Amino acid sequence: MEAMLVRAKSHYKANRICAVLPNTAWGRSSDSVLGAKATTNGIRVVATRWYNWGEQSFVEVLKSCKTANAQAMVLVANEKEAAILLSQMVDLPAAERLPIVAHWGMTGGLIHEMAGPALDKVDLQVIQTFSFIGNTRPAAKRLASWILKDSGLSTVQQIQSPVGSAHAYDATHLLALAVNKAGNTKGDDIRRALESLPAFEVAVRSYTPAFTDKRHDALTPAQVLFVRIERSGSLIPLK
Repeated sequence: MEAMLVRAKSHYKANRICAVLPNTAWGRSSDSVLGAKATTNGIRVVATRWYNWGEQSFVEVLKSCKTANAQAMVLVANEKEAAILLSQMVDLPAAERLPIVAHWGMTGGLIHEMAGPALDKVDLQVIQTFSFIGNTRPAAKRLASWILKDSGLSTVQQIQSPVGSAHAYDATHLLALAVNKAGNTKGDDIRRALESLPAFEVAVRSYTPAFTDKRHDALTPAQVLFVRIERSGSLIPLK
């Protein structure tokens, strides 16, 4: 969430943010981070709007963001609600369409089919922590080759949910290392083994190490990137 805020400020010069969040634990945890990190980054969250799963209209949400004079939107959504919001934003005059920095939840499905032409008419960037495109890491290239061969796809741009693929690949290898180190599959032993693995290089990054007893997140801000969603579904990294 902090990376999304910083991206909105650095890329869009947005100091006034409208946050659109699901009325779930996911949305509430996002809201707590936004509140804590906005001030430290010189950003004001001028409007926070909540929606429920299955929401069919975001018209009032978009009006609220405009009334609050927001300069960009931070969006937390899966593909279904995101597609509706994007389509309804396109109904606004071009000058009133806010740029959007979005959570990767919407890239877990067929957002390119559901949103269709709206993707060409809204300035949308989605956070990611991995891409196969231009990736020269040996493990990433091996994983891409396996996926292409197994799926019949022809290019890495066609691989759907690259983040999910790479995270699952790395997590499986790290878990296998922990099981081997623990010598059994007992939960406490596996946890201790995960907290003391050796350095290991897989698809997403070199883990040096992946976890410690004080740090249970294997990712760092260095893995963060932003992509645009093409009508084909490809997730193209942005500078």
